[in-house]
Amino acid sequence: MHLVRLALMAACVLSGSPAFADACTTQMIELDSQSPPNDAVLMGRFGPATLFLPDHSLKTVAHVNDMLIMKYKNGDVLTHRELSRTTIETLFENDTSKTEKARTLLQARSDIPASKLSCEVKIYWRELEDTTLYLRLQKNTAGYRTMLIVKSGNIDYLDFNFSKKAVTAIIKSAKLSQ
Repeated sequence: MHLVRLALMAACVLSGSPAFADACTTQMIELDSQSPPNDAVLMGRFGPATLFLPDHSLKTVAHVNDMLIMKYKNGDVLTHRELSRTTIETLFENDTSKTEKARTLLQARSDIPASKLSCEVKIYWRELEDTTLYLRLQKNTAGYRTMLIVKSGNIDYLDFNFSKKAVTAIIKSAKLSQ
């Protein structure tokens, strides 16, 4: 746990100026499971996990190449794709551990101006047997929160344009698919 936190803090330090890096904090928060929220009426399989999604009146479902896109009437959007073996190997040529993969994919981007980026990064995680779920609550430049589902070197990558409450409930209620 402490090594993961140190690695994430180091990523923050390496991604910005010294003054910006000194202000960086990363919180790793382990989540316990809970029952699906009352408004979670959609259930979907994403890689090895089943996620319970809120019912905001689904408007559009599209499958473009290897990406699933779900758009709701209230404007929320979910995208999902499994990272290809080639992409994973390219991203992690030197270290392919679960922790290193998550750190690299969830770290703050260095090309965002410090004035537009809160460097307080909250990463929630859950262990489900041999699968780890990570959730970065800090929004990226497009306004999405990112979830990774990591199992045996495979990574499912999800972006949510949902509220903090909704994505936290999704990761808490996730279970392994049968």
